[in-house]
Amino acid sequence: MPEYSIVIPTFQKKHNLKNTLLAFNHQMNLDFEILVIDDGSTDDTGVLITSLTGLKFPLSYFYLARDERSCSAKTRNYGLQKARGRIVIFLDDDMIVSPDFITEQGRYHQKNGNILLLGGRYNLNHVPEENELIEELPFNNLLRRNREDINASEIRHFIFYESSYNFSILPYPWLFAYSCNMSARKDLLIEIGGFDENYITWGFEDIDLGYRIYKKGVKILYNHKLEAIHQFHGFMESDGEKVNKSVGNISYFLAKFPELTEQGFSVEHFMKGMQEVSMAFTGKVRPEQAPDEYRNKIGASGPRTKKVFKLLHLQQIAQLTALIHDEFHKDSEIIIFDFLENTDLDYDIQVAVSSPGVCKYYPISGQLIGNVLREIEQTGIPIADI
Repeated sequence: MPEYSIVIPTFQKKHNLKNTLLAFNHQMNLDFEILVIDDGSTDDTGVLITSLTGLKFPLSYFYLARDERSCSAKTRNYGLQKARGRIVIFLDDDMIVSPDFITEQGRYHQKNGNILLLGGRYNLNHVPEENELIEELPFNNLLRRNREDINASEIRHFIFYESSYNFSILPYPWLFAYSCNMSARKDLLIEIGGFDENYITWGFEDIDLGYRIYKKGVKILYNHKLEAIHQFHGFMESDGEKVNKSVGNISYFLAKFPELTEQGFSVEHFMKGMQEVSMAFTGKVRPEQAPDEYRNKIGASGPRTKKVFKLLHLQQIAQLTALIHDEFHKDSEIIIFDFLENTDLDYDIQVAVSSPGVCKYYPISGQLIGNVLREIEQTGIPIADI
């Protein structure tokens, strides 16, 4: 049995899907299977699947005839039931993953079986041609090129700009539980009922799942090394039409969880957030426009004492870890810029016990992180090399 099952729902995107599948031939860890769940495509996706040869992993293809209940939630649930792996990874059919994608999944899941693990995405800065194979391009070069383009970012990168890559300090981490790149134990996903298939149109079935998992006490974590390339495929409809279609889903979500209305959430609140998600994919929103409730402004006045560190030397990781745990018991704000990115510090910070202190973690390779560092330098806050 494979350790990991990758469930990829697809509909009318066979060229993107081909790139997505072929990229998995380059995985360092081959302990996985892929299940493609076709939600009624008419573009010969099945023909594409049978034409693929030389794959280094088991590939299963399932075709679901379309009906009035066809939706992303139903497609993913079908894949969840068919999956054989202990860990189920949901991935969109237009994502190109790095060669260490499965290895990085294991780095988190082998440490903690009670997590919902998220990865991000960067927009490919062009629409692939019909016969263009993205897999022929070195992934790291492709990723670096898109990281350097702010218009390739998604909304979560703008949140990280000020709240950092430490997901545990976000007030509502479930809001960013996007199923384009998400994983958890199969038994946990089945226990909570999988995705709610009442979300027929676009949006919110993944946030609903994230919220239910969050309420269950499961940690929602983010691994920046799982960030993938999103093959931009143009817009099937205008941003406004797509967001407007989500109004019914938002209303259903709030009716299902009335406590959120009591906390101040509303249809208008979510509509604004979804518009910003769409704008982020077209370069129309900047870091300073991130929603106020998720911003934790660097250098802002406040009661916390700020201590800033650059992690430069591997032999100092134990010292830094001890310092972090010590400061967590104080009302301090620790800001770490990780120039190494070859330790488990990113994981350890997110699972640390909640306390009065706050620790912000910035991998230096992350989008916009150079801007964050320059902003801190301008405040005059001392920065210690360690």
